[in-house]
Amino acid sequence: MAEQLWLLLSGAHRVETGYYAGLVRSFEKSSPKIRQIIALDVARTNGPHMTPQAKNALERALIALANRNLDMGYGQGLNYVGSFFIENGFEEEEV
Repeated sequence: MAEQLWLLLSGAHRVETGYYAGLVRSFEKSSPKIRQIIALDVARTNGPHMTPQAKNALERALIALANRNLDMGYGQGLNYVGSFFIENGFEEEEV
């Protein structure tokens, strides 16, 4: 229920299929500094459900976010926001 509400309120339900995968694939477009900050933030992210697979999903979600908002880039600390959603059962595309 919470997942469906989040998708509706955030507008994520309108995103076309394959959009997220394209953002993740465009990782090479990100600046090396942003990639380094994301890697450091993901390594610092801890929690009871942050398995290596969850950390990989978080890294891909943060990369997609940085590539989606090129003008804004990446804000340090977004890993905690993303990890909250991953730990609460959201798929990485929904984060």
